[in-house]
Amino acid sequence: AANASDFGKLGEKPSHPELLDWLAATFVESGWSLKAMHRLMVTSATYRQSSAYEGVNVPGTESGKPSAPTPSHSLTLSPAHTTDPENRLLWRFSARRLEAEQIRDAVLAATGELKLEPAGGPGTDQLTPRRSIYSKWLRNAPNPLLNVFDLAEPFQSVAQRNVTTTPPQALLLLNSQMMLRHARAFAKRLEEEHPSSDEDMVNAAYRLAFSREPKAVERSAALQFLVEQKQRLGAKGEADKARGFAAEKMPYRDGVAAVVAPDMGGDALANVSAYSSIKLQKLQFYSRR
Repeated sequence: AANASDFGKLGEKPSHPELLDWLAATFVESGWSLKAMHRLMVTSATYRQSSAYEGVNVPGTESGKPSAPTPSHSLTLSPAHTTDPENRLLWRFSARRLEAEQIRDAVLAATGELKLEPAGGPGTDQLTPRRSIYSKWLRNAPNPLLNVFDLAEPFQSVAQRNVTTTPPQALLLLNSQMMLRHARAFAKRLEEEHPSSDEDMVNAAYRLAFSREPKAVERSAALQFLVEQKQRLGAKGEADKARGFAAEKMPYRDGVAAVVAPDMGGDALANVSAYSSIKLQKLQFYSRR
């Protein structure tokens, strides 16, 4: 049924009423066992279908790279997709995004931070890298990752979760300090487990993140990226040493931070001390007001 909680006359009719009747009768005959019902459903041929479907042909993509859309390059769909585009008849598995808790747990599992032991026990704070089912929910301080990916509110009944696609979701996964920490943990795991070569590291990264081996073009692009990053970081390190002193934006605050190199001269250090003294005097003045 399209609706998950209202099965009255005002709701939309189910697509397979006979199947619902059979499942209800089977549920009663199996002793009202939810475990047996779940096993029956997840091991069925319908549930184990692929989300991909055959019979789809996009002319102009024989080389593996889709060409620009033109009137001559139309999308040819399978008869099933043409007849039932919303998949109400369950002719394939509907593609769906991971839920909020699954996204967090997948990130921790890929980076090697997830702690599976001990199983069970009391809840833990959100910073503890255990499965999300054990995380305490603080109404005034929700987990940003869970919150942005439509976590259901735990203090009320929710028949069906919202599924949204918003810019904050992409920004959090790309630019947040939390994801940067996970990225560093992922890199550390790859360096420790596969120190022999960059190619082994790239192959392991794809297996951990996508559960598959990288394609040739993906492996080549990743190796090229690593080479360019090493060159870029090496050049940046030499430039920082030559500069000695730099003014950089302080995170989460207004002002600048002094970056002092060990080989700086006495004049530069004196300027830094004078600058710090002025800022400290201003801070003390405003704190007394």
